[in-house]
Amino acid sequence: YVPIINVPPPRRPAITARRQFRFVRKPTRSFATIIGRMSSAAVQPEVNVAMAPVRPDPNGIIVPRGHGDILITPSYARLTEALAARPAPAARWNFGVPVEEVRSVARRETLAAAAAHAAEIEAPAPANVAALPWVVTGHQVEFYHAGVWAKVVATDWLAKKAGAAAFDILVDHDVVEHLGFDVPEHRGGAPTRELISFNADVPVTPTQYIAAPDAAALRAFREAVRRWPAGRVDALDLFFDNLEKNGRGDYVAWLSAARGALERALDINVLHVPFSRIVGGLAWRHFVAVWIQQAVAYSGCYNDCLADYRRAQRIKNPSRPMPDLVRTATQVELPFWIFGAKEPRSRLVVRTGRSAHLFHNNERIDLTPVTQRQGWAAAEALGEILTRHGVDIRPRALTLTMFIRMFISDVFIHGIGGALYDQITDAFMHQQFSAHGAYGLVSAAWLLPLGDHTLPTGDLSALRWQWHHLQHNPQLAPDAAPGPEAARLLARRLNLIEQLHTSLQNHRRDPAARRQRRIDYRALHEINDTLNALRPRPLATIETQLNRLRALQRDQKIVNNREWFFALHTMASLRDLVRRVRGAE
Repeated sequence: YVPIINVPPPRRPAITARRQFRFVRKPTRSFATIIGRMSSAAVQPEVNVAMAPVRPDPNGIIVPRGHGDILITPSYARLTEALAARPAPAARWNFGVPVEEVRSVARRETLAAAAAHAAEIEAPAPANVAALPWVVTGHQVEFYHAGVWAKVVATDWLAKKAGAAAFDILVDHDVVEHLGFDVPEHRGGAPTRELISFNADVPVTPTQYIAAPDAAALRAFREAVRRWPAGRVDALDLFFDNLEKNGRGDYVAWLSAARGALERALDINVLHVPFSRIVGGLAWRHFVAVWIQQAVAYSGCYNDCLADYRRAQRIKNPSRPMPDLVRTATQVELPFWIFGAKEPRSRLVVRTGRSAHLFHNNERIDLTPVTQRQGWAAAEALGEILTRHGVDIRPRALTLTMFIRMFISDVFIHGIGGALYDQITDAFMHQQFSAHGAYGLVSAAWLLPLGDHTLPTGDLSALRWQWHHLQHNPQLAPDAAPGPEAARLLARRLNLIEQLHTSLQNHRRDPAARRQRRIDYRALHEINDTLNALRPRPLATIETQLNRLRALQRDQKIVNNREWFFALHTMASLRDLVRRVRGAE
């Protein structure tokens, strides 16, 4: 655009990619700094790179936006070193079972879960991977975008490079917003998006209990998608072919089978593991039992770590990145979900005192057998209680990755959000267990070819400022010489401004002067409106530019949207993405 008013707008700070992400306000402090503020003894900065905890550079956590941008931190080389080193697990785990034994049991149970799921979806079973290093990633079970799927690609590639096994945890205790995905389209020359669902009534229960569509519903879903040109690509056809071929009553298995088949067609071999198959094991129940036994101490440490993270990131909103655990004199909230079969999730609150217990659906569940035992005995007691009452306890964000990093993975691969909030997990694990758990961050922007990805030229804020400035300063309008009426109004306007200036200087607190200033301000605004009506062209020109730029930026949000379902890309495009992720160093 060409500014029509030769008045520079006020200087504004540049909005970086970092500032676009809601959790990150300032470059984060180092892990050592965060821990040092919490611990009684300050943690000294690590100087030996080989011994330093393996985790993303906090200052490098920036959302990829441009097509082909790929973020991997730390490097493949550093992550491969971590897999080769396989550092010892938590140094402090004094709960009746050595941490090495808990880890051995957790991995054995995870491998059994992977084998059972592979048999269910008719995928290749895991073979000879128990003794290998494990690279693990995970996500909710949904039609996610290429930036999320890049984690799976990187997990597979890292495993291939390091001679390791690759796992993808299906977080099937989470909920989804819709059962389908958006499809891009052009209407009237402008790009738009249309949500296509196989079921408009999204259950509020965890995805574990969602049913896959029957044959008729799936056929209607596929036909609805194919009505749009973007829905007629070979990758999506392959995906739908496998959805139809592997039709099952379970939404999680149904979606996993189709995604796994598409991944294997691209030489990606990652074992899918629903977390619901892990929670019945002793390792998970031992972990939960420890949290119940240490409810007061752990919930306090959790809140302290969260508060320190907010201070380090300059976050003012107390609900970001997650709310504190509620603590009272008689009860403590723990970072877990509890629910029965096909029930919505509710937060786990343990009542403390002489006997620990909780309430679920107005039923009192006694936890005394858990608090009075140690090690595997506590885990078995918890399992008996949960089975008897027909409920499950599942992790929330921090406890999910805490369990995986401590007891299952040798390297865990996060996305953007997880890498941010796991800095809180780092602090908690270090303080309570002297544990680290290596993890990396992988994300990508892989955009659909919907048009020119270049952002439209023009500064919307500058145009808004010009419009506002001209509206209140009509004498600056680049127009012909004013007529008699405009000249009279301009003189009256200047006189009012001088009166207001004098009043503010000499009679700021005088009640009568205040009343007169209110009258003068109203008169000044009326004169501005009249002058702008006499010469409407300058404001109208800016409004036209504003509307054009708003429309361009609205369209560009669709064109540059990075969150389209990854199977909307062609197979050639997905192969290119795989090559880019594998080649990113």
